[in-house]
Amino acid sequence: MNKHRTKDKIDAELSKTYFGNALRTIDLDSDSLSVRKNTSSVEKNTIKEKNTIKNDKPSPGKRRSLLIGALLLTGKLRPFFISIILLATLSLAIILFISHNRMIFDFNINVKPVNKELLTAPSSPVEGSNIQITAPGSTVISYAKEPLVTEKTLYDFENGEDGWEIPFWATEKPDHVALSIASINNISSNGESSIGIYAEFLPGRWSAALIETQHYLDLSDYNSISAMVYLPPDAIDRLSCELIFTVGDDWRFVEMARKVKLVPGKWTIVEADISEGSIDWKRTLIDNDFKKDIRKISLRVTSDGKPHSGLIYVDEIKVSP
Repeated sequence: MNKHRTKDKIDAELSKTYFGNALRTIDLDSDSLSVRKNTSSVEKNTIKEKNTIKNDKPSPGKRRSLLIGALLLTGKLRPFFISIILLATLSLAIILFISHNRMIFDFNINVKPVNKELLTAPSSPVEGSNIQITAPGSTVISYAKEPLVTEKTLYDFENGEDGWEIPFWATEKPDHVALSIASINNISSNGESSIGIYAEFLPGRWSAALIETQHYLDLSDYNSISAMVYLPPDAIDRLSCELIFTVGDDWRFVEMARKVKLVPGKWTIVEADISEGSIDWKRTLIDNDFKKDIRKISLRVTSDGKPHSGLIYVDEIKVSP
């Protein structure tokens, strides 16, 4: 009996010892398995969350939209979009207004030259030409273009001698024979007055009557200078006339290269070319520096040796382009 009890006790202890550890081992294994399962589930969830985050990453277009939205919220792009909206609104209003009022713009201008010669003229405006401009339903507009530079009268002697005189140096020379100068009424080439020079030309030798005015002039816009000179009908036909310039800082005395013969009983034009390169002047080539620095103008009437006493009339000294 006691033997059986002892054996049963031993078996029970052995079972307890053995099966208890086995059960604990099984329990531990079950827990480990559960932990591994839980770990695997967590890892799966983590991967799934990463994939979800990755899939939820915005596209470039969406990022731009988000950026613009952020800028609008901060107010940085607000003035720009307001300007765009206002411009679009204004354009739409103009279109609607024109459509509503049926406005039609029609430009039809014909430019016709009056002179046939203008048909072959250069494309630039022609000085002194007349042009008619007509528009449908309107009256004819006549426009005469004036030249940029026109003829200019420097001295007309309507109010006296205009500063002209017999120079002092000429009164000291025996061959300079002008004795007086005065304003003359009722004898003129144009207007009412002129100036008269009284001179006594010497027999048998060259002699001259010279008058001048000291007047700074810029003639760079002009190409000729002229004077009108008159001899009474009873004057000799052996008198000639020329113009003289005094030019530049050195007061150079420049005479015409030729003389103009005066005809008794008529007005004679004494004219010289002052365009660049002109050869109308002695030992001088005309250029712009010459023309823009005129200090004096002189007029000289000469005799080749035949005596004569009387008046010589001078009028209208002018320049032309």
